[in-house]
Amino acid sequence: MKKFLFLLCFFLISCSKQENPPLYHSFKIQLNGQEITLSFDKSGHFFGQVLNNYFGEYTINQNQIKLTLQGSTMKMGLPVQLELENNYFKTLKEINTFELKDKILILKGQNIE
Repeated sequence: MKKFLFLLCFFLISCSKQENPPLYHSFKIQLNGQEITLSFDKSGHFFGQVLNNYFGEYTINQNQIKLTLQGSTMKMGLPVQLELENNYFKTLKEINTFELKDKILILKGQNIE
């Protein structure tokens, strides 16, 4: 059930703006009551916050995307928060395609339904 809710969050990411180019914005995810942010910049970097701040690089080729997590801060948190964060980081590695529909960013991957 937790995995289903976690994977479902990627279909509920809302975009804060809709301008061109499409991914140079911040997105918010609500997952089990926790707000997660995911932002993309023009230089090929992404960053955000779950419990900890995180950052990495991305590449895009048409609708294909590769997210490479490079690091995060190491704040302490409740075990449930740390588990959610670890699952989120693992899922980022599995994402390989994206689609932007009306202010909704849909991220997909091999093991993500």
